[in-house]
Amino acid sequence: MKTARIEFRPTGIDSADYKLRSKMHWRHASGTRHLIHRLRALVVISLVTLAVISDASRSVAQEANPAKPPASRLTQENYDRIKDRKDKITEKEVLAIFGQPTSVYATNPQNGDYAMSWKHRTYIRVKTRRERVISVVAAFSPYVKSDTVTLQTFKKIKLGMTEDQVREMLGTPDGAGSVKDAEQYVWEEYIGIDVTFRNEIAIGLAMARPIGQ
Repeated sequence: MKTARIEFRPTGIDSADYKLRSKMHWRHASGTRHLIHRLRALVVISLVTLAVISDASRSVAQEANPAKPPASRLTQENYDRIKDRKDKITEKEVLAIFGQPTSVYATNPQNGDYAMSWKHRTYIRVKTRRERVISVVAAFSPYVKSDTVTLQTFKKIKLGMTEDQVREMLGTPDGAGSVKDAEQYVWEEYIGIDVTFRNEIAIGLAMARPIGQ
């Protein structure tokens, strides 16, 4: 059975005029929806742009004003806190003072002795072959300052330089040794604390180059 299409229109308006008005209304509604979509897209683009600008500004600010590192725990005061309680202070208490160690190693496996080491190091390590530089490695701690072992000095060391040229910049090395078919030299400054434990009790400790001395 066919259903009749019922069309409602205001009285006093003929069919042609009503259809024209309906068509204009549809176009107006369609244009409004299109405008809303465009406005939404512009809002999204604006928010993304603001986020990018904010991140870029934050990066520039961080580069211009780098965050200061937290205060070092490797101080004479903290060292004395352990020294005064040697043979009594526990491993847990030492870790609470210094934080996680830089390295851990066995000192007397038969007795179960082991040591923890905390260290801040600034160094330049140069490897040579036939007295010519073949590699350079460096690390710079924010807690250890040096007049010679610096990033500026590191940049001046070039592959192929002679050992004498490197020594003129850095002086006498703090350590030297052979690695396979090459020689290795190290110039370094460091602050270090070593604590030896037995049954989780501190039985020995040593400090190298304490801050301020």
